[in-house]
Amino acid sequence: NGHRPRLRRVGVKTGAAMSLEEEIAETQRVLQPLFAKPSLKEKLLTKPPFRFIHDVVSAVSEATGFAAGLYEDRPDLQNGKDIKEKGAKLEYLERIIRCVGLYTGTTTAIKAGKVVAGLEPENTNKWLQNLAAAATSVDAGKSSDCVARAIAGEEPGAGDDPKGEAPAPAAEDKGGRAEGKDADADEPAPAKDDSGKPPASRGGGRQTKEEAGAPRSGGMEAAGGAMGMDGGFDSMIEQVLPTAAAIPRCTTKLQPYPNTNPNTAFSVLATWR
Repeated sequence: NGHRPRLRRVGVKTGAAMSLEEEIAETQRVLQPLFAKPSLKEKLLTKPPFRFIHDVVSAVSEATGFAAGLYEDRPDLQNGKDIKEKGAKLEYLERIIRCVGLYTGTTTAIKAGKVVAGLEPENTNKWLQNLAAAATSVDAGKSSDCVARAIAGEEPGAGDDPKGEAPAPAAEDKGGRAEGKDADADEPAPAKDDSGKPPASRGGGRQTKEEAGAPRSGGMEAAGGAMGMDGGFDSMIEQVLPTAAAIPRCTTKLQPYPNTNPNTAFSVLATWR
């Protein structure tokens, strides 16, 4: 309809975002000195068409050497007027956007799809200003490196985060175990022993002969006390032997109390081996 689009006017001095009109003025200020053509007209920068962006990038590269060789492997992307398909336009823009971002170490909100659609011109102008910054201080070696990385598909900022670092150790509780881990998870249950051999000692090994011959915890010792041999012994045996017989590999024997008359003070010692 021939009407000029309304521009958002927000003063730079207030600290607010620049208006589109101000972004355009800044783009013209930093970018136009690098080449004579194309002319950075306000109308074109208000809604930059793809062909215009292609011509600007080509002019910058030819004048400064920045991004030289970026499309050397893609002759189909070297001439802007031959690029008609949307997919090819996106490929062209995405590659140069990566290259500028890698070189300057900054990223902008520009999206190739938005550029092709003629949307978000503020972001396109901000990116053109970054292109000017890269081309104004171009270093041939750095530019060549960024070109190779952009062709390989590396995104700006992708190498900023350290890789390969060991994960932080898990927090430990007061018992020295990793937090959230079952306290008994790394302590296997004792294996059952059906071999008929004496059970392992607390130290983890088999018992010695001396240990095997000694009374075990859990054995039975029935004291005869001061009973005599008359009836007291038989009565006690009748109580002890049935219980002792129920214990596997159990044996019994008489054992006198120390420093006493063995005929009047004794005990029956039941042990298992």
